[in-house]
Amino acid sequence: MSEITLPESRTFEDIYDRHHHALAAYAASLMRDMPDETEDLMQNVYLRVIRNQESIAKMNDTGARVYLLKVVKNEVWRFRRWKLPLLKRQIPLEEANDLALPDNWNPEDKVCAEDGYQTLVHLIQTMPETYRDILYLHLLSHLTLKQIAEQFDMNYRTVQKRFQRGSILLMEQIERHEVK
Repeated sequence: MSEITLPESRTFEDIYDRHHHALAAYAASLMRDMPDETEDLMQNVYLRVIRNQESIAKMNDTGARVYLLKVVKNEVWRFRRWKLPLLKRQIPLEEANDLALPDNWNPEDKVCAEDGYQTLVHLIQTMPETYRDILYLHLLSHLTLKQIAEQFDMNYRTVQKRFQRGSILLMEQIERHEVK
């Protein structure tokens, strides 16, 4: 039996040359509805490759390919979970110029609202992961529970129940926070 030998020092360029086409094709297939975002996603993948280059260099080609495909899948998931809702909420610059402040706008009210918003964000971030993502996307990114269920490929009733339970926990945290 012949032994599998690895190069003594596999560089980023070696990893890139060996696996780029497979990774790019996989990313494109997962992001087929957003081809413009695929390149940014691949940049994040390669940053992770650079951070974990030593570990990848110790793997055989099959192990490295499996690991790298998982990195691509995780980056797509991360993108759809956090960045996509933000992209959907962006307003083109031309439309932003048309927005005006109401006549009764008071800067002090804005400061109070920002403090409350920051507190809400902090409290949501401390929630258990089961509830945190759903609360964040629904309350702060203004996605419907149906959209969240589709995004996470979950049953609508499951998302609805987690939102209800998470809301109860969040209200308890808010009450505790106000007492302090």
